[in-house]
Amino acid sequence: MLPSCGVEVATSQDGPWNSDARDCFWSAYLDGQPAEFTSTRPTVEGARITTIYRIVARGTIEVIVDARRNQFASRDWTILDCPFLRLLDGEPAPNFGPGEDCDVRPID
Repeated sequence: MLPSCGVEVATSQDGPWNSDARDCFWSAYLDGQPAEFTSTRPTVEGARITTIYRIVARGTIEVIVDARRNQFASRDWTILDCPFLRLLDGEPAPNFGPGEDCDVRPID
């Protein structure tokens, strides 16, 4: 079990965001410390997507996406195994996402 930085549940494209949880997770990432952060947010169409960010070890990042409620996409679970995260422009801050060179594996 990884230490949890917290959870956010955005009710719109504009948030609300859990800045403390995001700061905790990004700090853990920069320090190479294990951590987990969960974000649920609506797509532009209004479908709710949950993403679990996990720092397993330095250079070992899992991004688990639950898109089962997204009728406009695949409607499944996916794991991205990533060597790093990247900082994205815009809100919420810090706004991060999977880096390049992630391996994708579906969850059955």
